[in-house]
Amino acid sequence: TGMRHIHEAAERGRDIVRHSLSFTTGGIRDTEEVDPAKWLAGFVAQARESAPEGVTFATRLGRGAGAVRVNAGELEHVMDNLLTNAGEAMRGRGTVTVVLDACTLDAEAALAQGLTVGGYVRIAVSDEGPGMAGEVQRHVFDPFFTTKGGGDGTGLGLAVVYRLVRGWEGNISVHSEPGAGATFTVLIPRLGDRD
Repeated sequence: TGMRHIHEAAERGRDIVRHSLSFTTGGIRDTEEVDPAKWLAGFVAQARESAPEGVTFATRLGRGAGAVRVNAGELEHVMDNLLTNAGEAMRGRGTVTVVLDACTLDAEAALAQGLTVGGYVRIAVSDEGPGMAGEVQRHVFDPFFTTKGGGDGTGLGLAVVYRLVRGWEGNISVHSEPGAGATFTVLIPRLGDRD
């Protein structure tokens, strides 16, 4: 009905403004030490409860991967966006896999990621969706880029995620092939490696 469409349009407008403000405002944000393995276990448990019936979650959370310093609300925003996108890519059917481990970037790998040499906590979110062509992958973190039709997406979700992760002195990347799903990988500096 007309009122429902007006309400949905108003909600989309609100989301655009909220994401725009989040994307454009800078400033100092409170950070705290977080154990991502423990935090992700709780977060994925909540995601399981609210997921559509056809979406399941598999996790491999490496205990002892290390602690990170982030804004917990921003981490929640990043993971919520990645898990939601994964579920939507699969059109409500399939498995989202969340893997957490530790890695160390040497000079070559750090340069390729735009990061510094050292230890990182790596969080990878994979889906069983249709995957993405190379052109889509190249623009997926660009502001206002969206593959959703009908005005369903603002094109700011992953752009904001990228900005937040870079604010933690980390990086996010995507690897995908058409027909083979997609994996978004977040690297966050591991505490203790840069003290």
